[in-house]
Amino acid sequence: MEVIKIQIIAYWALISEYLIIIGIQSCIVFILFRKWFQSTHRYFSDLPFIMAISFAFFIYDRIDSILGLTGIMPITAVSQLINLIGFIIITCINLLIMLIIWLPERKTLRSTFIITWFVLWFILIIVFMSTIGSPDTLHSVLFMMGLPIILLFTITWYFCYFQKRLSVINPLLVGIGFTGYFIGIILRVFLSLMGTPIGYVFTDLHWIAAMIDIPSFIIMLLGFSKEMSY
Repeated sequence: MEVIKIQIIAYWALISEYLIIIGIQSCIVFILFRKWFQSTHRYFSDLPFIMAISFAFFIYDRIDSILGLTGIMPITAVSQLINLIGFIIITCINLLIMLIIWLPERKTLRSTFIITWFVLWFILIIVFMSTIGSPDTLHSVLFMMGLPIILLFTITWYFCYFQKRLSVINPLLVGIGFTGYFIGIILRVFLSLMGTPIGYVFTDLHWIAAMIDIPSFIIMLLGFSKEMSY
């Protein structure tokens, strides 16, 4: 009985935390789109626009997680595939941002790399789902594979800060926020293995990782809100 009570508390704690995270990420999307619309010249390759799209997919992923956890949306192979493609798109967008920062003059190379990377991951997901098909296992594998990208992305923000670039935001605060998010992802993988399942791809320990995500996204929100005066 005590175990069931703990699982119920963890269930509602996780849902509450995800709703808070959705609210924070929505504020980030609003701020980034506002920065983009306030620009004199607007391009789809601008950092605020790309990051806004990236965080919009973050919001979709959180909503999908809540629907899957509560059982409102049935978990099917199609819904899993859509969710995983969304994860790949987010990672591709982050890769694009990194390549724009690190290789600003190599547009053809950037496009080729992104397309090749997306196709390879898409093939991997199709093969993985057709052989194993376990959503929690697949999520853990993809998160582990995405760790190097997120780590490089985190380092990129610090690089921009020390190189005095991207003055439209505060790269240092954004980098600190992404550092916390990176730690939360690593922790989330281990919690998936250690905890007791409570629904969808979650265990009764996942609320711990979500607790790390909340301050991390708040710091990101502050970083995207403020400008640097180098």
